[in-house]
Amino acid sequence: MAFVFSVAGLKNSGKTSLCMALIPHLKREGLKILYIKHTHEKIIPSSKTDTGKILELKVPTVFWGEEGVRIESAKILSLSDFQYKMGYDFDLFLLEGGKELPCPKVWLGSPETCPTFVHGVVAYYSANLQSGDDKGEKDVFFKPGEELLLAKRIAYLCRQSQRGGVSLWVDGQAVPLNAFVSDFLAGGIKGMLSALKKIEHLDKDIDIHISIEKRE
Repeated sequence: MAFVFSVAGLKNSGKTSLCMALIPHLKREGLKILYIKHTHEKIIPSSKTDTGKILELKVPTVFWGEEGVRIESAKILSLSDFQYKMGYDFDLFLLEGGKELPCPKVWLGSPETCPTFVHGVVAYYSANLQSGDDKGEKDVFFKPGEELLLAKRIAYLCRQSQRGGVSLWVDGQAVPLNAFVSDFLAGGIKGMLSALKKIEHLDKDIDIHISIEKRE
């Protein structure tokens, strides 16, 4: 399941520039990254366009061209939706914006500029900050020019989040598991799978999807 990390800050604080600076470093850390730009602006075409007319029918639309693919959906997706549907293909979701969302984040500015409703800040990035070494917290305070250090911090948090265990999702929502239930499920599933003839090794991630039959 992909680790979500947000680059958050006030308007015009330099979120895009920091994301662009972090991505090459994160790729060199060996992470598969999906970049997500969170915005409150409208992104769905109006009903006057062909695409808008289709989206009004609640059918997701894929634009497939020579230069790439773009997906649009009239449904308001949550962070859990992204993780559930695409999180197994990536190590890291680098989210630009989303200061109100519940995920670890770096705040672009000093601690004094961070609104009280913003939670999950694990690092600060600003030219006005003192050196992390001066504060004795070099893994919390970062200045322009220290993007490599910040990327390594993000990569460390990402790897820590993926150190084994079980993730349970029901109807697109994450279900918290305590250590006992997590170990019980992991042990039971591995034990049953080891009896299958076509499975020789169980040293990789295991993904299981259970569809519930709908009764009429």
